[in-house]
Amino acid sequence: MSNQPLRIGTLQDCKQWVAGLALTNAQQVHGALLAQLKLLAAAPLAPEARLEILEALRAALLDRKSTRLNSSHTD
Repeated sequence: MSNQPLRIGTLQDCKQWVAGLALTNAQQVHGALLAQLKLLAAAPLAPEARLEILEALRAALLDRKSTRLNSSHTD
């Protein structure tokens, strides 16, 4: 599958991983996100933990995207 380790296996890890993404490079973010989601799908996690991670991932990415878009409109 991938030689990358799972970096979003816990809620805290997920938040830290998203904070470190460079959202200015959409292709790089897409590749990294896809790889992590594949690893997450294969990880032995409880369904509730998986859902928490996915919800946090979605919210964090939307928040970062929104912040980036708002700052580009004020420049």
